[in-house]
Amino acid sequence: MIHRSNSLLLAAALLATAWLAPTASRAQMEQRCTDLGQACICSEPLDFTEAVGTIPFDPPDTEGAGAKECKGGPTLFGDESRLQINRIAGSSIGLPGVTSVLEAPASADWSIREWNRDMTGKTWCERHYLRWTTDYENPCNGCPDDKRVKGPRNQKPQGGAHPDFQSGWNLGSNGSFNWSCQGGFGTPFGKCTNAQASGDYIGFADCKGSWCRIEHCFDHNSSTGALVVRGRVTVLNANRSTAKQRTETQDFLGSNSTFITGDTTTVATTWTQNITTGTSYGTHSMVASTNRDPNFWIGPAIEVEGLAAPILLDD
Repeated sequence: MIHRSNSLLLAAALLATAWLAPTASRAQMEQRCTDLGQACICSEPLDFTEAVGTIPFDPPDTEGAGAKECKGGPTLFGDESRLQINRIAGSSIGLPGVTSVLEAPASADWSIREWNRDMTGKTWCERHYLRWTTDYENPCNGCPDDKRVKGPRNQKPQGGAHPDFQSGWNLGSNGSFNWSCQGGFGTPFGKCTNAQASGDYIGFADCKGSWCRIEHCFDHNSSTGALVVRGRVTVLNANRSTAKQRTETQDFLGSNSTFITGDTTTVATTWTQNITTGTSYGTHSMVASTNRDPNFWIGPAIEVEGLAAPILLDD
């Protein structure tokens, strides 16, 4: 069972090591992945200083013995004609415990993927950190130039231009940060219903100039076939404590059996359409899976949130 440890000594030991900068050695999994053990599917901190090469690109900070790479191979994908990924020091953008983070212009598309998904009777969760500059252009869906921005999402590929099913965080024309859970385009794959939300209102402006922890979970009941989709966004203050948090859930109705195994999980992404102004930043992607537990979240990366992050350990 995952819980907040009562052991001050163990918590102190973890915090003492959490702020050590990555060294030349690889297999730099984040501490949360190590704590979760087998429940951690993959960890891509994206904390490396080498230049991003030809796409698809295999981040070099997750190599060697003990590494848990997403997809087990090249993991940084994108449209190479639009992909201009750079590196920027974490300390220069509010993360003193991170050596460097991804930096991408507004026109860039990039994603991190995991191809070994199996949600059968389990809870499957993804987590990533994103931040946009204050001058980042706002989406305007339905406008003549149809400006769009999408955040981390999970989808069942249809084999064509559109997915059969997609859920994730999208940025709306009204400046909102919307939870999207929908069936496919042109195929009656399924739909989402019974939407529920709790917590603070969070808009795109909240993640401009501030880091946001973006999470996405699925809870599958193997007895009934029911699939619940959950999302959570946490806005961090300058000192990396929680400023705002919002959670949303929906029930997915449809052919769950075709979705819960074998398809692509897009752990982290910045997908844009006709956006030309601004810069986005990304760091610390992770996937975890446990026996079905509607209360489970991956939660904070200590390397990102530092002393403000709770210590979550196994029994």
